Amino acid sequence: MKSEIDSQNTPIITKRQNAAPYELYQIGISGGNSYSWGTGKKITFLFRENSGNEKGGFTTADIDFSQWTQVFVVLDKDMDTVKVYIDGLEVPVTLDHDGNFPNIDNTDKLHIGGNPDTSKYFDGEIDDVRIYDVALTPKNIEELFLAHGGGINGMGTHAKILNCVIEDNYSGYEGGGIYDFDGDIINCIITGNIADQRGGGLADCDGTIINSIIAGNEASNGGGLDNCDGDIFNCTIADNEATTAVGGLRNCDAAITNTIIWYNGGATYADQISGGTFTINYNCIQGWTSVKGGTGNISGYPNPSFVNYPQDSEVIEVQGLNFRSVIVTDSSSYAEGEIIEFDHDGVARTIASIDSTNNILYFDPGLDSPSAHGMVLYHWKGSSDVVMDLRLRTDSPCLDAGDNSVIDTKFDPDGGTDYKDFDGKTRIKDGNHASETGGSITVDIGAYELPTIWHVDGDNDINGDGSPCGDGSSWEQAFNILDDALETASPDDEIWVAAMDMADYVPTLPIGSDSRDVLFLVKSPMYGGFTGNSNETARQDRDWVQNETVLSGDIGTPGLSTDNAYHVVIGVNNTIVDGFTVQNGYADSTVYDRALIVNSQPYPVHDSIGGGVYNFGALSVILQNSKIKNNHAIYGGGGTSIIQSPTQLINCLIDNNTSNNFGGGIYIETDLWQSLIINCTIANNQADYWAWVGAGANSFPKSASLVCPYPGAKGCYARDCCRRKGVASFEYF
Repeated sequence: MKSEIDSQNTPIITKRQNAAPYELYQIGISGGNSYSWGTGKKITFLFRENSGNEKGGFTTADIDFSQWTQVFVVLDKDMDTVKVYIDGLEVPVTLDHDGNFPNIDNTDKLHIGGNPDTSKYFDGEIDDVRIYDVALTPKNIEELFLAHGGGINGMGTHAKILNCVIEDNYSGYEGGGIYDFDGDIINCIITGNIADQRGGGLADCDGTIINSIIAGNEASNGGGLDNCDGDIFNCTIADNEATTAVGGLRNCDAAITNTIIWYNGGATYADQISGGTFTINYNCIQGWTSVKGGTGNISGYPNPSFVNYPQDSEVIEVQGLNFRSVIVTDSSSYAEGEIIEFDHDGVARTIASIDSTNNILYFDPGLDSPSAHGMVLYHWKGSSDVVMDLRLRTDSPCLDAGDNSVIDTKFDPDGGTDYKDFDGKTRIKDGNHASETGGSITVDIGAYELPTIWHVDGDNDINGDGSPCGDGSSWEQAFNILDDALETASPDDEIWVAAMDMADYVPTLPIGSDSRDVLFLVKSPMYGGFTGNSNETARQDRDWVQNETVLSGDIGTPGLSTDNAYHVVIGVNNTIVDGFTVQNGYADSTVYDRALIVNSQPYPVHDSIGGGVYNFGALSVILQNSKIKNNHAIYGGGGTSIIQSPTQLINCLIDNNTSNNFGGGIYIETDLWQSLIINCTIANNQADYWAWVGAGANSFPKSASLVCPYPGAKGCYARDCCRRKGVASFEYF
């Protein structure tokens, strides 16, 4: 707490019963006397059950609150005392009410910063209020004052920390991020924390650590972890620093399995691990050699092949949560330290800058800042170490190199057998397609599990005769028929698609007797913009602007629209379509309701809506970094239809689509879900009937009206969109 007011007469914390027997506790500033108070500079307290059962008093000396001051008032039943500590040290108190020990259990409201019942309020700043259900010891209070555990001081608790970010905390002593925590730590990021002495990330924590990232922390000793004796499973511990000794793990008696320990203050094994009694099996540890012992360990030479490794390059491409960025640190035309976003036309704009003095990323407040739990872990420490994405590439030596036996119910958020990685994706995937050559499916080393990747390159002709080929396991063995990958992939796999040189991908999957009833049925995340080069080992290597990957409904006579496919793409649950051009769908059928069977369930298909992309009842469909153009539907949604589906359109161009009725560009019909339209251009679309924003989109019924024209309405949120050249006027339902 801190106050520039020299003297006050005010409570700071009050829980008061306003009728007999006036059961209460309160702490504040006054001139002394726990009943009548008065203006002054003393910490005053009163704990009361009733008359005769109360403890009240004040600090004997005045307290200077002009600087930040830590105050603890400890009521100890066992010792029958009340003690006051100022900045970690006990100070003398005067008791003016010293009755029997009070048992306080009132149900009145807790007030912080004053008491509205008496109209008295603290004039100053309060940074942190904690109420403990135990009497803190002098050692506890000393540790809290010295900031043992800048983020969390667990005091030996066996609770759990789940799905948390412990970031940018400071301790003047031990445990910059977490100190003395003995419960499990699962699916957490511990990053950017500093401790002056030891354990930049964690110190004296003895619980199990699972699926977590400990990166970018700093201390004099044990930059990542110090004196932590709990087991560590499937974590990534990287880029921590120690100014004196051991950047990674120091003095830890721990069993470490399936964990990457890399580039922690140096390149030697001693920089990664030193001291303590370690049991290491199935890890990737920089500098490891066989003489270090353990089973299944690797050195990861030359590195674990992270998506973005701190020293890989000065120009680093990043796949953000909903944009594509490049951090420029060379002598290009952009200023050093700028972060540049490219829209769907390849036009760059600055969205953030780096304050190198304070090591802070400043993002344009009009855009979504990336989240640590989003696509990329952002970490700024200097011009050669700006961004880390610690996911694995397809050429990583850590793929399928772990030990399945340690994967248990702790990897399932619900305590079952649906094991997940840090991203919430399925654990134990066949990242290197080992099962196809008789090998076993094994867990990856590290916090992230690489999904099974299926590669598609329509120009692949390993048979030499243009026939279908490949098994999709690599770019060299890529499928040349996209539908083969779509039928092979599981929902939690990914499909990577290379641009074709002289042709487009056209659907071949029949869903009815009509020859135009063919489409791309997307059940797995699908990413375009690749070239098919073997060096493309992560999604961040693609460029969907330069490598336009076209999905076309032009299955009949070239240039004749009336024999095109009714729909080009249909997305089902948890689908991502990212980095494609979707064009030439022509939904002009009068057959309104047919059932496509997807995952043994009927999926309604209406051949008069959604010429380009058709969504009906699909949960979590994302269309991103794509163009949807030159499509038509007679009823609605020439470009895309969104029917009872929480679809997201992010960084897309919806261009030159038409409808005979509703929403030439987008047709939305929902009363259950909210859809998002972010950073999109909706242009040159036409509709003959009602439409939203110049024939761009239509929303029906009334409960799904759009936010853009009327802020606060429901149904669809549009932001940073350009609307132009539509021919139909907006009609609000």
